[in-house]
Amino acid sequence: MIRSRVFAAALLLSAVGLSAVGCAGGADDSPRHLSSPVLDGVRDEVHTGVVAVYHASDTDPELCSGFVIGGDLVLTARHCVGPLDNPSGGCGEADAGDAAPTTPAEPWAATTLTVHLETAFGSAAKIVRVAEVHTLDGSTGKPICGSDVAVLRLAKPLDGITPYPLRVDAPPTAAETFSAIGYGASAGGPDTTSGIRRSRDGLHVSSVGVSTSTTDGEWIADTGPCAGDSGSPAIDARGFVIGVMSRGSKATCTSMIYERLDTHAAFLRAEVIASATRLGVDPPAWATGADAGPTEDVGLDATSTADAATTDATPDAATSTPESSSAGCAVGGSRSRSRSRSGAGVGHFAIAGILGLVIARRRRR
Repeated sequence: MIRSRVFAAALLLSAVGLSAVGCAGGADDSPRHLSSPVLDGVRDEVHTGVVAVYHASDTDPELCSGFVIGGDLVLTARHCVGPLDNPSGGCGEADAGDAAPTTPAEPWAATTLTVHLETAFGSAAKIVRVAEVHTLDGSTGKPICGSDVAVLRLAKPLDGITPYPLRVDAPPTAAETFSAIGYGASAGGPDTTSGIRRSRDGLHVSSVGVSTSTTDGEWIADTGPCAGDSGSPAIDARGFVIGVMSRGSKATCTSMIYERLDTHAAFLRAEVIASATRLGVDPPAWATGADAGPTEDVGLDATSTADAATTDATPDAATSTPESSSAGCAVGGSRSRSRSRSGAGVGHFAIAGILGLVIARRRRR
């Protein structure tokens, strides 16, 4: 069965504020098992730049979300592209009682990962192969909280989809509004609704930086994402992405944790500039240090997209029993160099897949 992934960190809201049992908790609360859908979100046929990220496996297929940031690049969560060591661990210093933090292992082989462009995962989808997996330099084996990001280089560029600009020059601010878009569930608890792209506006940033459940490179949303939304974007009022969904409570889909992008500015700029050079186009203004201004997604060009290393095959649909989980937490440093892995890779840090017609949800941590 395909599970939607959520980094499992059981989060508890205390009277004093947000406090978490860390990324730790039961097996259902570990970062590896966390994945979320957009809570109470509506079906979204417009934002084609938000995609589903699928890890093929005979024993443990998984589904996450991601979004286009360059002609041949998709940004997603680190835990969506490989296995986690000590998935029930914590976030290091942020979770003062945990003996050992949750850490990412080597990414899975790029050949086991695909990007799906349809609104409903599992339909007659356009499937794009992944050529390489790029992670923060030195992030493997280090706490994942704060560095739960990864870039996928696609086998061929996607025509007809406008990449999202990233806000890397300033962090989110408390009370700032944003929109969430992803393939996660639309309600907390057992996952029976993930696998469809949904969106929701009018969400708010609760806090930014270090707390009992987050590191400096993260922020907390009041509500929004759910299981299967790992790797999905948080988009500000001008259309810039301000965070990548990492983990949270799968049971309630509240107090969800996002990775900040400004703490990884060098890495993200380098990736997008390299992509532009590879494709012979000008890099976006935000990547060169200038403000690119708001942007909008354009409709998917079926003709050009079909020419971009896609296939019409769809994953085998397998009915499964939904499970409940809580979002996990990611830790790690922000390095400007990326590590790339293509071909035979050992990583199995895959995000639980969500199948549009048949959903087997895996919690994301």
